Amino acid sequence: MALTTEELAVRIRTAREAVGLTQGAVAAALEVSRPAISQMEAGKRAVSGLELHRLAALFGRSATDFFAETFRERNATVVLFRRHPELGADAKLREALSEALTFGRAMSHLERILDIDSQSAALPSYAPVAPRTKWQAVQQGERAAGAERGRLGLDARPLPDQVDLLEMQGIRAAQVRMPEEVSGLTLLDDSVGVLVAVNRRHAFNRRRYSFAHEYAHALFDRDRQANVSRTVDGDCLLEVRANSFAAAFLLPAAGVRQFLGYLAKGAASRTQRHVFDGEGGRLAERRSPPGSQEVRVHDVALLAHHFGVSRLATLYRLKSLRVIGEQRLAQLRKQDAELGRDMARALGLADPEEGRRRPLGRNRLVVLGVEALRRELISYRRLCELGELVGVKENALEQLVAQAGIDVRPPVAPLPVDWEALRGRSS
Repeated sequence: MALTTEELAVRIRTAREAVGLTQGAVAAALEVSRPAISQMEAGKRAVSGLELHRLAALFGRSATDFFAETFRERNATVVLFRRHPELGADAKLREALSEALTFGRAMSHLERILDIDSQSAALPSYAPVAPRTKWQAVQQGERAAGAERGRLGLDARPLPDQVDLLEMQGIRAAQVRMPEEVSGLTLLDDSVGVLVAVNRRHAFNRRRYSFAHEYAHALFDRDRQANVSRTVDGDCLLEVRANSFAAAFLLPAAGVRQFLGYLAKGAASRTQRHVFDGEGGRLAERRSPPGSQEVRVHDVALLAHHFGVSRLATLYRLKSLRVIGEQRLAQLRKQDAELGRDMARALGLADPEEGRRRPLGRNRLVVLGVEALRRELISYRRLCELGELVGVKENALEQLVAQAGIDVRPPVAPLPVDWEALRGRSS
């Protein structure tokens, strides 16, 4: 049944009210008058295709939602803004949500037309009793990180590319520009499945940590349907649990101690063993030279580089594992602020800040887009739109398309031949 103008008007008004926006706010976003929005919602003004797409983006929806047989009043964006009404007025966060959902829907569409099965149904759920204290939150996060590493066969090794890791679990992984105080978000939406996005403005290692943090929300908190991670919520028990998971997932205890052993650091200054000889014990003892086991700035730099995290995150993980104490943490933080970057450069380690330019989470979307173009399932123009979505320039796309053996040039029609003129010329 065709959608009437009146029904479309009702759906637009319902979608606006669901996310808590006023007609004035929508009018300002669309650059029209408030009466124009009022007439639109009353069915007395036509809605252009461009306006409908802008409305959908503003409400955290797909434009096709408005024409679906059944209109869903509740989606992840609605849940998020009802839980945090103050976020509704943040235009930058709304834009980030729209960009993340656009990425997720593009990926879902490509998988659907290429007949790729999603793995999200196999994603485990770690849903213990909600933590009542920070200590419980930390324990839950650490236990889940160990269990997840075991399930994925990672043991004590550094994580592989996190975007690939998340995508292989059926999770959409995006990076979009967000307000500085927001590190990431997790959404569970019918149109995209499970989606996590991190703040593209942050440095590379910070984004890696944020991906692990949002992965925790995907494993623990899918029933919430939507979650945004903000600095201001750092003491929230769900955020504490996600941070605990991220630290243990990125820097597993066994791996950290193993690498410290490789550096000849981190052991006790005095080690004793009692060997039973059938009647009693025989004492064996080893004493390390004074200060030889003390972790230093260059050790932190190497450890951070090995596991692909920031030096600051590494320091706090060493404190959590009781490798260093509070006083040594303060000393190392001060030394790292003064010498850490130069020390890493002297050791030939990449500067984490250079990671701002590293393209996380775009390769698979582009590769699937090229394959869809090869099968003539999408147009070259649509491939360029997908490339623009993830920051891949058209000249790079042209090279990929050429390497795939795809000719996207329009066929050249033969020029008409004036046979009469040719006969006259020959006579």
